[in-house]
Amino acid sequence: MSEINEANMREFFQSVVDHVATLSTQAAKVEQLEQRVNELHQRISQLENENSELRRDLQGTQTSLNDTTNTLNTTQAYLEAERNTSQALRDTIVSRDSRVSELTHIVDDTNQSLHNVTHERDVANNELNDVRAYNDSLKDQLNTARETADHWQRTANEAERKINELEQRLAKIRGVIGDPDPQNVVSFSQTVQSA
Repeated sequence: MSEINEANMREFFQSVVDHVATLSTQAAKVEQLEQRVNELHQRISQLENENSELRRDLQGTQTSLNDTTNTLNTTQAYLEAERNTSQALRDTIVSRDSRVSELTHIVDDTNQSLHNVTHERDVANNELNDVRAYNDSLKDQLNTARETADHWQRTANEAERKINELEQRLAKIRGVIGDPDPQNVVSFSQTVQSA
């Protein structure tokens, strides 16, 4: 009877030891799972912060792109206005050159009959001088307009270069976020909650 009891006791204690070992293993697994959960929480927080920074960077880049686009549009408008002014000045110069040629012929004809039309020649010479002076003034204005047009052209080129850089940067940011449309960007926290 005592042998049976001793055997039962040994079996009982062995089962207790095995159960304790099993509980210890499970406790270690639980601790590992808790550590993994904490690591995942930290990673989620880090990704949410990175996502917020990327969204802010995206908004800033979009604002810069809009500002630069507005600058480019304004610059192109100025450039177009300067081109129109330059063309108007060119047309005026052509017209004045034609008038100069006409007056030169008048002067030549007047010189051939100098003894009869001395007064007419003097008047024509005075008008010719006035026209030449005005023509020189128009040429100076044309040169100034060309310089201004060149300035606005350089400004437009610089604005276009900046837009290209901003568009490349915007594309990179959208690529990191994973959605090419900034209106469809969803925060990482919302993605995790929906999952």
